[in-house]
Amino acid sequence: MKKLIVSLMLASSLAAADEKQDYCVSVEKLASTVMTNRQAGVSLSAMMELADTELIKSIVLGAYDTGRYGTDEYKERAITKYKNYWATICYKEMSK
Repeated sequence: MKKLIVSLMLASSLAAADEKQDYCVSVEKLASTVMTNRQAGVSLSAMMELADTELIKSIVLGAYDTGRYGTDEYKERAITKYKNYWATICYKEMSK
């Protein structure tokens, strides 16, 4: 949970990032942390209490649209897929 709080605080400062690359790396890390917590069984309500921007709320809600897996292999796959999904969205938006 401590890692989640630090990551959500990091996400709150995303708007201050000077470079597009840094911003998208931060989005990717946040998505990874959110999905990691999702796979660990952290409740949606606990995550939403910490979400202070619309972007963070979208990332949290999206993670809870994904099932919770029982094996480490499938959990890692879900985390990788989710963080790559959000990074791709970010980079596409930044390239416009």
